[in-house]
Amino acid sequence: KDLNKPFDFPKFLDKKLAKEKLEKTKKYLQKSILESKEFIKKTQTQLQKLRYTLEKNDKNFQTLEKIKNDLLNLFKEFKKLKLFNELCQAIYFHNECEILKFEVLNTNKQKENLIDFLKIQHNWFIQGLGYLDTQNKTIEKSLENWNFDDIAKK
Repeated sequence: KDLNKPFDFPKFLDKKLAKEKLEKTKKYLQKSILESKEFIKKTQTQLQKLRYTLEKNDKNFQTLEKIKNDLLNLFKEFKKLKLFNELCQAIYFHNECEILKFEVLNTNKQKENLIDFLKIQHNWFIQGLGYLDTQNKTIEKSLENWNFDDIAKK
């Protein structure tokens, strides 16, 4: 309508409402970090089992198959971490390609391919968990710097 003023000025929330929204955001971030840390701990346990099994001279392929299925389930769970979902698209895609490659090429050399696949999964999860841990620390540091009392005073 008014071509002289094509943009509205931002409408600021009143102080009480702004503080409530920030508190809600803080709780959401803290919950997301807690979920992420629980996921990291659960995954690290599974990766320890994998390392132990791969280091054995006599490899039990039933155990390796179970670990593979557990890792695939953990990958699905990783993709459900809400806060980090969009941040992790590139690393999701990389692992989905590895899973697809394993499923398509898994023909004659099933045992060899399984071991190679599990080594790739191990490395991928180590990188993914490192990424999650870094994001957690960054968000935690930001939350430490938030001072909600300042909002109420202004």
